[in-house]
Amino acid sequence: DRTGRIHGVVKIAGAVNRDWEEITAFRREGEPWLVVADCGNNFLENRPATLYFLREPSPDAGEAAYDYRLDVFFESGPINCEAMEVDEREGKILFFSKVSSGRCEVFEASLPDLTLAPPNTSVIARRIAAPHLTLATGMCISADGSRMVVVNYQHGFEFRRGEGESWASALTRPP
Repeated sequence: DRTGRIHGVVKIAGAVNRDWEEITAFRREGEPWLVVADCGNNFLENRPATLYFLREPSPDAGEAAYDYRLDVFFESGPINCEAMEVDEREGKILFFSKVSSGRCEVFEASLPDLTLAPPNTSVIARRIAAPHLTLATGMCISADGSRMVVVNYQHGFEFRRGEGESWASALTRPP
């Protein structure tokens, strides 16, 4: 909670933890979901980022199975990623690559219909932007979808978008 008190620990049955970097909560058709992103890839191995989607469990559940697994490949090849978020308004999943020089790249994939079979699929995330920042380690999109905050080791960067504007467009402006 907001005071740092742990209310429970839930193991995700069947999920593999190679390098989990991000967890985010979102709502789909009014139902609360979590997505855990196994997206760290420090050595840029030829493997996908794996996202585990599950209906938000009770903190005292002890264990919960994931409902949907999505393997994400990036159109430019493997990336190291620590920042992933779901844009509920657009039905998209966004990823910031973590690079120490140059610019982070932002990739986008459609949020799948989590109720349809098969529960294990793969997609290719396409590059939509390369804002002028490095070492992205986390991100969050506001509930109304108008603001995105990206953090690195030193700073937080806020990007704003107008009504009907895409993140691809908003991320071209300075934060």
